[in-house]
Amino acid sequence: MARGSPIYQAGAVEPLLMDLKQKYRSVVISRKNKLIYTIEKDVIKIDDFWDTRREPKLQTKGLK
Repeated sequence: MARGSPIYQAGAVEPLLMDLKQKYRSVVISRKNKLIYTIEKDVIKIDDFWDTRREPKLQTKGLK
């Protein structure tokens, strides 16, 4: 899969995680869920699955 393909650009860089070393991206799955992922070489790694009704700061604690 080429870096210019749409899957690499599908999610925006997650604003709540911009201060972290890793570049986390997110995609809103539904009104209540957001998928947090990273891209390592040609592998998309799902790092977390957020319930958007919860306090955002509590959900970011598990990511480095």
